[in-house]
Amino acid sequence: MGRLTLKSKATNDGKTPLADSSGLLVDVYARDQLNAFEFENVNKAIMKYLTRRPTDKRASFTYSWFLQVHQEMFGEVTITTFGRNLK
Repeated sequence: MGRLTLKSKATNDGKTPLADSSGLLVDVYARDQLNAFEFENVNKAIMKYLTRRPTDKRASFTYSWFLQVHQEMFGEVTITTFGRNLK
């Protein structure tokens, strides 16, 4: 997937600028923009795993399952998680 972009580069309007965006897969310039991308992906994971009663097949709650969920929540936003690439 290509890089996602939010249009506004302006951070002089009171928004908190990102100090380092080198590990991001999205073009964002302020913390609230990054939060919006992360919020969207976290909501997808919540809808997938937590809107119905979890089953062992659907949500095993093992370490590898948690890594998978983390990848689903943040894999479209950041390259590295837990100090290594999960892809």
